[in-house]
Amino acid sequence: MASNAREVSDESMKKRAIAVGLSLAAMLFGADARAQATGRTVEGTIVGTDGSDLVIDVGTNRGAANDTVVEVWRTMRVKHPVTGAMLIDRFRIGSLKLIQARPNLSLATAYGQATRPPTPGDIIVLVGAPAPISTPTPTQTPTPMQTPTPTPTPTPTPSARPPESAQPVDIEAAQLSALFDTLQHMPPEQRADKYDEYTRAHPTSRFFFTLREESRALRRPQPVAPAAVVRQDKQENAQAPELLENFLQPTDAFSGTDLEFAIELAPSAKGAVLYVRKPAGDTYEALPMRGRTQGYFSAKVPGALVASPSMPYFIEAIDAGGKSVAIAGSAETPLTTNVEDAPTAPKPPPALIQLALWTDFATFSTSHFNDYVSQTEGMFGARFRDVGLRSFRTGFGVYRGVGGTLDELDRQGLAGRNVGLTYGYLETELAPVSMFAFVARGVLGLAQDKIRPGMQLFVRIGNDLGTSLLLGGEAIGGIGVRGITELDWAATKRVPVMFRAEVTNQPAGSADGDVGVRLIAQVGYRVTDGLTLALRGSYQGRTIDHAGPGGGAAVMYQW
Repeated sequence: MASNAREVSDESMKKRAIAVGLSLAAMLFGADARAQATGRTVEGTIVGTDGSDLVIDVGTNRGAANDTVVEVWRTMRVKHPVTGAMLIDRFRIGSLKLIQARPNLSLATAYGQATRPPTPGDIIVLVGAPAPISTPTPTQTPTPMQTPTPTPTPTPTPSARPPESAQPVDIEAAQLSALFDTLQHMPPEQRADKYDEYTRAHPTSRFFFTLREESRALRRPQPVAPAAVVRQDKQENAQAPELLENFLQPTDAFSGTDLEFAIELAPSAKGAVLYVRKPAGDTYEALPMRGRTQGYFSAKVPGALVASPSMPYFIEAIDAGGKSVAIAGSAETPLTTNVEDAPTAPKPPPALIQLALWTDFATFSTSHFNDYVSQTEGMFGARFRDVGLRSFRTGFGVYRGVGGTLDELDRQGLAGRNVGLTYGYLETELAPVSMFAFVARGVLGLAQDKIRPGMQLFVRIGNDLGTSLLLGGEAIGGIGVRGITELDWAATKRVPVMFRAEVTNQPAGSADGDVGVRLIAQVGYRVTDGLTLALRGSYQGRTIDHAGPGGGAAVMYQW
């Protein structure tokens, strides 16, 4: 298995080297064609900025001059999704005009329309630069992998084109072609060493960045395949980097929660850095891993970096020489941890605070006006939820009336008895389900002669915040009893309506069967989402001749 894996790796390296070679060859021949058509080609780099100007490392000693227009090229690196080969090429993104050329550096500004804004690191190409005049001395010796500079040919005049045999030869292209031929069967490390040796000897080469990138790719360890066991162990995985002893990859996490990473490295490792890709963008956040015990390092990923659906990351170790080595994934092929949205328990809705004040007057006899009642009641409460303890309310009331039996009031013409009670109450509503609830109220009042207790019991069908039906009754000592049916109808969002029917012997509480019936209608208007104003009208009577109208008002507020 190890032999097969090594053969596949070598074959992949060969394919990548061929792809890079073809890419470099295309760049070489393209540059050679431009040089043949216009003269010598000089390349440099944008090395910095100075205000709105750009600084390039091409000066007058390399053929630059004021008002010269140079091309700007950007190197692109793309990993082939099928073969895995790193494809490298560069594209022209615009032009610059040199505004001040000095021996080693020049200041430049944007010239014409650019497809992308030039930035430090982009390549500068000066086409048609005059060849420097230099005469090699006998003591000059070529550097390794470098041929002596030939005597430059005279620059052709516009009216005459030099013959093909006299056109300049791209020496660097020839050198790299020969270099590629010698490296075809070398291991990746040796090819990388040769690329590094070439770039050190030619720091201004137009292929500097391309060769450096390929050198890093050749030295990069193979990423751990997701299909392999998540546990990377030096003894179990022959391809594991030498610095890596053990790493247990987190496979799942919850978004927004901190995630701890731990890794075991060889004794020669000096440290490790965890790189986590930021949720918004393609950049990585570097998180230094702290040493815990001998060989063990850990780092905590803050919850802000843990976002669904996945968290890409890779780990680099620091070897004894201070060099960073990718040991688990890489920037191009990161490892990933699946991230799910953290489950959240549903929060109970905030309590709804309720205030209400209502007043009502009703007469049972307009002819003698000796049977009437008035009542004013205030309420303060809190509504918690639909199911369970739905609400708790408390309040006060003032009840006043005059009444008696029909015989006393109508036949004997006696004045009615005065009835009065000032009371307080506690009320609770319990809902086993959203659309059904029990309402219970305990009343304690102070009459003229003694303390009077009372109670209310109701069943609610429906929801108190919408349309519901109340069925129940009330009994208060010294005042009487009443049975109540009430429909609270949410007619529209702004107009709540209430219909109520009562059968009662109040206010005098006669036990002789002189009961009356009250029919009440109330219409409200929600001025705001919390404030509601309402008016009510009623008609009540004990007989056809013993009856009369009534009315009232209410104000309710909740938040």
